[in-house]
Amino acid sequence: MKTIGVVCVDNINNCGDEILGAATDYIITHFTDADVCRIQFTPGKESVGRPYPLSFMLSALLFRVSASDPKSRLSFYVRDLGARIRTKNYYDHCFSRCDGIVTAVGMFKYSSQDFSYFFHSVTNRAARRHVPVYISAASIEKPSESDDERYLQLRSSLNNEVKMITTRDGREGVKVLESYLESDGVIYDYVGDPALWIPEVYGIRKCGDRDTIGVGLLRKNIFQQYKGSKTITESRMLQVYCEVIEELEKRGIKWQLFSNGMKEDYEVGIEVLNCLGVSSSCLAERPRNARELIETISGYSAVIGGRFHSCLIPYSIDIPVIGMNWDDKLLRFFSTTGREAFLIDEQNMNGRYIVDKICEARCCSYDISQREMLKEKTKDYLIRFVEEIAG
Repeated sequence: MKTIGVVCVDNINNCGDEILGAATDYIITHFTDADVCRIQFTPGKESVGRPYPLSFMLSALLFRVSASDPKSRLSFYVRDLGARIRTKNYYDHCFSRCDGIVTAVGMFKYSSQDFSYFFHSVTNRAARRHVPVYISAASIEKPSESDDERYLQLRSSLNNEVKMITTRDGREGVKVLESYLESDGVIYDYVGDPALWIPEVYGIRKCGDRDTIGVGLLRKNIFQQYKGSKTITESRMLQVYCEVIEELEKRGIKWQLFSNGMKEDYEVGIEVLNCLGVSSSCLAERPRNARELIETISGYSAVIGGRFHSCLIPYSIDIPVIGMNWDDKLLRFFSTTGREAFLIDEQNMNGRYIVDKICEARCCSYDISQREMLKEKTKDYLIRFVEEIAG
């Protein structure tokens, strides 16, 4: 029996990321004869600190040193060395048991979260063992217009062992992906996000017994960080949430704030409640895992999404959703699913407009055939990798 290593992100507090690994596991184990080995993309103390304490401590020191001047070229090389030391023994141990590697981390990017360092480590450690790699259903960051070392590193991670790469960003994502590819031998296409398989993986569907709109939380500086926004400042972001709640109240619509589990998002919810002087029951408990997040969302009649998967989860279980355009991956998702009219741009970030759009979305059904097509493509490419390429 083949063993497929599924590289995923389970060790941060965004419960949405956890779904990618679980759904990829489900598809492989239910539609092929392969077994699955879960591998951490950014291994932490549990994965590295205990079995390889010296590697963990040295890499932590290098990460700390590089943070003193994060934009310098020296910092890049120090951080890269830290990532190599952090992952070498762990990846080698995990990959030694695998016939193929599937990365299920959602993003192929370089500008945040150190992803370029870890993608480079994954593909290089796999190449040393001649283990084929499939980078699955990733949003692809646009190429750098400068000689950003992290972009060049991410591009170089597409070595000879990367046999397949797919994007969840639709046809536009394929165009971006083509700018990275140098080899004619790499199979590439667009697919759906594995989280579209939530009903099958978790056995959860919409409840329909609560006439409550869920309002997904984002940290206050997210538009500034990702879009360089001059208008959606921290204070304005907080004000937008207050405006949305006041507008829902004015129309007699029940609501509840919720987060994907990230502390900084959840704290915005507490701040909103304090500003409005409303009960703490108007903020859902911070989810500890993906199942809790999905169960919370399944109880809403509609969702004003914040994080990416707070938009994708309701879509997967037939709950109307609108989103806020703080990152290109949201734009690609709403475009690919034919729902771009329900993505809120900066200029429309006000309470009245947002509530108008969620009311409109509640009257506009999904194109189920489009969703099923995306799900099938996700499944078919995973099957193809396992049965034709791995091992």
